[in-house]
Amino acid sequence: MEYDHPNALEFLRKDCINVNNYFRRRHSVAVLTGKELFDFVTDLSITDANVDDYLDAVMKTASERSPDDVSRLEADEAVTKSAALLNRTHILSRCISCQGLAVAQ
Repeated sequence: MEYDHPNALEFLRKDCINVNNYFRRRHSVAVLTGKELFDFVTDLSITDANVDDYLDAVMKTASERSPDDVSRLEADEAVTKSAALLNRTHILSRCISCQGLAVAQ
């Protein structure tokens, strides 16, 4: 997948969730949330010089989470994603309406 593909970030987000699910379910290890992993992969401020410190900090946080904490964080991420999709759909609908085009319902 090329980085400039229109859906590249959405595919990456889904990959982060799938990787986390695999390691949590198959190996019962503490993992970052999907958002935390996505942020790690896409954060340009993380360099070779600071990656170890960054990973130590986030993995300490992840290892201290209870299963209830993980479930709550995942639910929060799902709500945030749904709200973002609804907002994008609303904006697109408004843009199409402003151009005088019919929107299929």
